Amino acid sequence: MKHYQGVIMLLLLLSLVAYGDTPAAESSTLTVVDDNLYENIYVEPPRMICSPECISKEWVQNAVFIQASKKHKSWFKSGKIGGIYNDETINMAFDTCDFKTTPFKCGKENGVWILRTTYVQTENKVAIQIMLFDNHGNIIGQGSQEEIGATTVIKRKKITRQQDSKQTGLIQTCPIDQPVCATIPVDQPGQSIYEIEDLEPSVVRHLPVLREKHVSQAMISVYDGIKK
Repeated sequence: MKHYQGVIMLLLLLSLVAYGDTPAAESSTLTVVDDNLYENIYVEPPRMICSPECISKEWVQNAVFIQASKKHKSWFKSGKIGGIYNDETINMAFDTCDFKTTPFKCGKENGVWILRTTYVQTENKVAIQIMLFDNHGNIIGQGSQEEIGATTVIKRKKITRQQDSKQTGLIQTCPIDQPVCATIPVDQPGQSIYEIEDLEPSVVRHLPVLREKHVSQAMISVYDGIKK
């Protein structure tokens, strides 16, 4: 449990310091808008921290946006969401401010919430932290999930087959219409002998994988925990 909490705290810290525009960096002279009838959310591109190299950045970004667009319908109980925007659509709705560069400044000026995601991947684990900030820069919802890589141990054995040398035997036949019996020599195959030797087991490590269910569960926690 302590290890899990440590991962979550690391994600929280990274998500707050990894971006140039943070709630603490906002100017006190910004215009504060009144609460909207319908809330709008800007989904930032995820912050990806990977070792080895990230191979699923686009998938994570799409999954977060899709789940943000889906889960509020069932889990956000404190109001209504009017629109959810990403980098490609935010300036179509709010074209007077650069959300990509200063999301919190723009969020405050336009009454838009900011959804921030941090994704961390190592050889042994993958974790995702999602935080939702209101237009004043306050955290109003968050959720996280992690997955630990699995290890499979495969037992191995070496089986050696040995064949005994052939043995010569005799078969006696006595035809009914003959007064004497005949003896015929035959070669009989030797018996097979198997030797089984235990070998060093093989260890297969499976890299942890972030799946749709992890993003979905984290997003449910975000919306379900919102208190306005």
